[in-house]
Amino acid sequence: MKRTSTSSIFLSFLFMWCSVASAHPEEQQPPADPFQWLEDVNGKRSLDWVNAHNGVTIAELTSTPEYPTLYGVIKKGLDSQGKFVYPQIVGDRLYNFWQDTEHVRGLWRRATWENYLEGNPRWETVLDVDSLARAESVAWAFLGAECIEPENRFCLIEFSRGESDSTVIRELDVVSRKFVKIESSLPEVRTQAHPVARSELPYITAGNSKRIHAKALEHYYKGQIVELDAPADADVYVVLDQVIVYVHEPWNVGGTTWEPGSLVATTIDDFVTFKRNLKLVMSPGPRETIESVSATRDYLLLDVLNNVCGELRRYRHTNGAWTVQKIRAPAMGSVDVISTSTTSNRFFFTYTSFLQPTTLYLATDDGRVSEVRRLPATYDAKDLTVEQSEATSKDGTKIPFFIVHREGLPHDGSNPTLLYAYGGFELSSTPGYGTGTGPAWIGRGGVYVVANVRGGGEFGPEWHRAGVRENRQRVYDDFTAVAEELIRQRITSPAHLGIMGASNGGLLVGVAFTERPDLYKGVVVQSALLDMERYSHLLGGARWIPEYGDPDKPEEWAYISKYSPYQNIKANTSYPAVMFTTATLDDRVHPGHVRKMAAKMESMGLRIYYFENTGGGHGSGLTNEEKARTLALTYAYLWQQLSGSRGM
Repeated sequence: MKRTSTSSIFLSFLFMWCSVASAHPEEQQPPADPFQWLEDVNGKRSLDWVNAHNGVTIAELTSTPEYPTLYGVIKKGLDSQGKFVYPQIVGDRLYNFWQDTEHVRGLWRRATWENYLEGNPRWETVLDVDSLARAESVAWAFLGAECIEPENRFCLIEFSRGESDSTVIRELDVVSRKFVKIESSLPEVRTQAHPVARSELPYITAGNSKRIHAKALEHYYKGQIVELDAPADADVYVVLDQVIVYVHEPWNVGGTTWEPGSLVATTIDDFVTFKRNLKLVMSPGPRETIESVSATRDYLLLDVLNNVCGELRRYRHTNGAWTVQKIRAPAMGSVDVISTSTTSNRFFFTYTSFLQPTTLYLATDDGRVSEVRRLPATYDAKDLTVEQSEATSKDGTKIPFFIVHREGLPHDGSNPTLLYAYGGFELSSTPGYGTGTGPAWIGRGGVYVVANVRGGGEFGPEWHRAGVRENRQRVYDDFTAVAEELIRQRITSPAHLGIMGASNGGLLVGVAFTERPDLYKGVVVQSALLDMERYSHLLGGARWIPEYGDPDKPEEWAYISKYSPYQNIKANTSYPAVMFTTATLDDRVHPGHVRKMAAKMESMGLRIYYFENTGGGHGSGLTNEEKARTLALTYAYLWQQLSGSRGM
């Protein structure tokens, strides 16, 4: 220890004090967190720890008889996903962005409707991003494109420089295939510009959908810039001559209060001149919510969750009122509008379910629906069935969940069962064809359960708000209630029940096994928040304070501390052997969360598995090989833990 004082007396005293302290280490205060050094992401000591633990986990799990098969089926499924060609309607052509080993940065290309629908499109390159990057010596990444209708000659192309969050929007003439000018440079926020046909109101949106946070933007209107006056958390859309507002909080306008989850509309002229003649488009029922909004020439398209199953509805504004028609789509799945045009009523949408791979459909002007193509199946779904059931949470709330299983499932408690949930940020856990879960678990006889706990968006903003901040414990009570219901119905038992969650869902399962270790035999914690005392100081964690609360405020740490897994793991307690996964380059959830939790449990003599992908980001990896390895290790662990005497 050095001081700036030159006093020999002070230095002598300091030397003696340090010598005494060194001679009696037991008298020094231990660090508050003995594993905080693992937060040094790329430090040698940290990476040595990571590599040592990776080695042990890889050696054990790759030697299981299941691993080679699991890796093979997962890798095959991942490879098939990359070959699906999604169309973007631009006038009388269909555009597509394509990447492969030859075109790493990608091609933006187009084909005719006829060629595409015949299944053998002859693609014409409009923009070669690899060539652009070489010519300009910039690592451009293509983020999306929107074209100005009805001519569709000029398109706004959104780029980022490499992995930067800053975006640059450039205007491309798709006839000459040359850029016209730089439209906008938008730092640090993912922002897109969208032109709107047949109106004078182009608009800017945040994120990858056409929804915006109203107070965060300005709009052009009749040559002037105006700010849309709507609630700060409202989502605002522009459809034809209508401004559509999705309400997150109660909104009192002119003596009328619009409830959360409502969709209301008025004309552009009325909205920007502060007239509030709002009309109700849709008010979801108690088990409904609006997932997305888009538009064709004459219709507003709503993707609605009805008891967590997707429905597609189209609304038309005629004679001052909105009428509705349901678009025919398969049941018990998820739907997503892929591409629309404001010059026709044709549009593409996808459907997926636990048993059906992602399938592309075309809806025509008259509402007829036809299948265009689907991804190949990665497992045999014959004799599989999907049910919905409910559990009763601690406060009496009914919590729905999906169960995927073989027909004739024995209710004897012996079935290896994997329970998944997310429960945060108003994100919904809907049916989907998992590239890992399908072939590695469901297709091999495992029971798969998805719980729709509070904190998510399955039933709208109120369902989300019921599980944030001081109400967070409800999310964990909901999850426990589903686990107990599965055991009560003898679908499974604690000896065969495993749980898995990632990111916020990883926090959920971290809380689940620390609160109720008696319920589970297998636990997979993926890229999770676990140290909730420090989460707001690690990477961008401070952004999540509105969801969890601020641990630096004593009154908020009081409720966070009751569930934070890192602070609540206890010595001399029997826990399942937990598998932790993360990635060194995860720039969303700091890998220190998972590292420290694993190290702390290990210091208590507890069995853990640990795998950290030393490449990749927030997920299982960047390449299909990395993803397949991580997922195969995960499912090899789950089968080892949960199959018991039944085997696979």
